[in-house]
Amino acid sequence: MNLRTLLVWGMSACFFAGCSGGTGGVLGSGTAAAGSAAIRIDAGGLSSQSSSRRTPDYVGTNVDTVAYSFSPGPITGSVALNTCPALGSPATYTCTISVPPNVYSLTITLKKAAVAVGTGTAASVTVLPSQTTPVSVTVTPVNQGPALSVPAGSQFYVDGHTQTITSTANELDPVGDVITTFYGPVSNYPTLTFSGTNATGVTLNGGNTITTVPTAQTGGTAPIVYNGLGANASSLVAKLSDGNAGTAVTVTIPYLSLAYSASPVQLTASGAQSFTVTENATAGGAVTYDTTFNSSNTCGTHVTFNPALLAQFNALTAHALTVNATAVDSGMTSCTVTLTSAQDTNLSTTVTLLLPSRLGIGVY
Repeated sequence: MNLRTLLVWGMSACFFAGCSGGTGGVLGSGTAAAGSAAIRIDAGGLSSQSSSRRTPDYVGTNVDTVAYSFSPGPITGSVALNTCPALGSPATYTCTISVPPNVYSLTITLKKAAVAVGTGTAASVTVLPSQTTPVSVTVTPVNQGPALSVPAGSQFYVDGHTQTITSTANELDPVGDVITTFYGPVSNYPTLTFSGTNATGVTLNGGNTITTVPTAQTGGTAPIVYNGLGANASSLVAKLSDGNAGTAVTVTIPYLSLAYSASPVQLTASGAQSFTVTENATAGGAVTYDTTFNSSNTCGTHVTFNPALLAQFNALTAHALTVNATAVDSGMTSCTVTLTSAQDTNLSTTVTLLLPSRLGIGVY
């Protein structure tokens, strides 16, 4: 968010005592009466009137208009925010509206163009002749819906180890601004609820809900934790809802695993025997496959491999590596070949080779 233009929601308004008055700052509708209402909008920073007072309102990064309605009347109109005198950085705006002397109820609507992003009311606003009346208003945001995202390329590996993907989870206003307490409290934040399908072994945000308003300008985060053990046939679909029908959003996270064609592999004296290690991904996700495997083996000079197994950069074809193993001698009973993902060093699989004339059961 833009620090210079962020306006902030709060439990009490930035429409505050001590606002400037007189006819010089008069805006909006009304008569030439000797009364006006001063509405102050604090965009952050300490109040220019009192450094100890700090009860700001959330308004939203893109607010450009303050619409108002005084009743009885009604006396209605709007003020372009950039026409209101501003002090400080971020700015505190003071919008002064001329109205006839009376006791009013006031409703304001904060807008970006024609889109309302916050509303507030004040009762018993007493405007006296030849005076400027400071107005206190409680403003609440318009909750449009949740937003959920994960870093590009996020995926889980079925590797037996706990993994965490940090999602960004927030409630937005109608113009897409994150609702946050960066400058002050928010009065009507909804409970955001996580859920997931194909979520064996997955914990979403620890307890699956978010009830605390994020404090950072950029919004809040929530961990999606996988224990590395769940056998999921389809990708994880993590969903975030704010309790309003039709507003839920989802992200999809695939699972990657390794599988081999056979183990143990019985080598013979008559020629090569092949085995294949394949990287599999669950259905429904945008997957980044490995292009190479790392490898190690315990076979020494007793077995040769084609293609030759390298410590790194064993190229895959169609997400798989097929290896032809040939026994050179019977100098050992068995040996193993371990292939490891280049993306995740915990994702590996081990194939046991049995050498000729020394049949046995390998450990794998």
